[in-house]
Amino acid sequence: FQYIHEETQGLSGARNRCTELADTEFIHFIDDDSLAYPNFIKNTLDCIDRYTDLHVIGGKTEPNWGSEGRPPWLSENLLGLLSMLDLGDKEIFFNDLPPNKQWFVGANICFRKQSILDYGGFDNSLGRKGSNNSLLGGEENDLLEKIAKENLAIYSPNIVVDHLVSGKRLNQSWFLKRIAWQSVSEIMANDIWIEEQHGISEFIEGNLGYLTEDCSTAECFEGKLKLVQYLIFKILHGGDIK
Repeated sequence: FQYIHEETQGLSGARNRCTELADTEFIHFIDDDSLAYPNFIKNTLDCIDRYTDLHVIGGKTEPNWGSEGRPPWLSENLLGLLSMLDLGDKEIFFNDLPPNKQWFVGANICFRKQSILDYGGFDNSLGRKGSNNSLLGGEENDLLEKIAKENLAIYSPNIVVDHLVSGKRLNQSWFLKRIAWQSVSEIMANDIWIEEQHGISEFIEGNLGYLTEDCSTAECFEGKLKLVQYLIFKILHGGDIK
């Protein structure tokens, strides 16, 4: 193991430095609160061996709730905000996924080193930085989308990690902050997927009551997060989304 001090603040800077220093063909990133399943490395190498032109692998990331337990207001649709990913039990090519499922999580993602270099690395303007309290993200998928337009990327259900869920995140205020920063990240990465949807203004106007709602059900809280996401996106994108 090597421990390197990197002056560039943030996760993107650390990953770019790791890429420069690595002497392997592939680099597999997992989070410091992820626990790899048995055969994690073996299954990664097996996937690489079977697809010789592979550039990115996204693995399955399952929640480990620890002693806290999962709150009743947290639906399956919101687990992605905790960097969880489960696209089923079959391998899927990234470009065969529906548009709203075309993303992997940084807690379990493997890149060909040369692809990271060829496509400009991780954007230092995106991603978490320890010097502030922002929840800015999107750096992995910004790079993934660039690579996958011209190269093979795949989801593998056999490459699995448990992702520990901190008790500090199991409250509704953290999720509201998280979804707001998600909108900021998407705008900065020019991932304007929300424009493709219809009835956004109508949804906002018809559901403003969620802002003062103290949600106890998953349906209520999912609607509240959707409202906040749309509002932030609309404000930051110039208010021109119809």
